[in-house]
Parts: sequence; structure tokens; C-alpha cells
Amino acid sequence: MLAHVITAYLHFLGIMTLMATLLAEHVTLQPYMTRLHIQRLAMIDLFYGIAAGIVFLTGLLRFAYFGKGIHFYMGNQLFYVKVGMFLLVALISIYPTVQLLSWRKMLKQDQMPAVDTQRVTRLRSVIRLELGLLLVIPLLAVLMARGIG
Repeated sequence: MLAHVITAYLHFLGIMTLMATLLAEHVTLQPYMTRLHIQRLAMIDLFYGIAAGIVFLTGLLRFAYFGKGIHFYMGNQLFYVKVGMFLLVALISIYPTVQLLSWRKMLKQDQMPAVDTQRVTRLRSVIRLELGLLLVIPLLAVLMARGIG
């Protein structure tokens, strides 16, 4: 019982952290960034990755041990949509992460990356897409829990 509660809590906390870190990245991304902005973005993205790992691992635990049972999930079409959306968000998040890592690498070489408005706009658009997709995933979970799908 306690493991079930802790797993569910960590899963929900991870989801909230995913949203919070994406919002923080969105707000921090600016056309004119300093070294500190880029370092903060790299740290925020690290926390985003950790949160995604927590959501994934606790999701697996809930699927296999602490949820409604594997058969419940495997028989629900919304489960596949939900997992697919999570994987899509993970794939989409590669682009901002690679960009932030390249900027961080340049900083370590004592070079200031050229951050243009167009790139920032593109990155912010990608993050908005991630946020939009992540907003739908809990709705799918609620529908599944109610036996829909």
C-alpha cells in the first residue's frame, strides 16, 4: 500500500516538475541572453530530464505493479495514445536539449554563443508544443481511470 502511494506521488510530482521546468525554460529563453541565462537554461533542462526519467520509471512501476493491472492498460486504447504522446514529447525535447548543450559547450570554451531572435522563437515554439502535449496526457489518464477508452 505504501509503495503504491509513494509511486503515485512521485509520478504526479514528476509530471508537475516537467511542466514547471518547461515553463521556466520558456520564460528564461530570450533573444539577448547572458552567460548566466544559458547556464540556468542548461540546469533547468537537466531537471527536466530528471523529471522525465522519474515520470517514465514511476509510470512503468504503476503499469507493472502498482496500478490497475497490465491487462487494464493493454486493453485501453487511450493508454497507447498517452504513451505515444509522452514518447512524442520526449522526441521533441531532443531539439532544445541539443541546442542548450551546444551553447553550454561553447561557454565552457570561453565563447559566447550567438543567440538570434529566430532561434529563440523556434525554441520557444517547440517548448509550447511540448507544454500543449503534456497538458493532454493527464486528461487521458483521468479518462482511462474512469474506464473510458
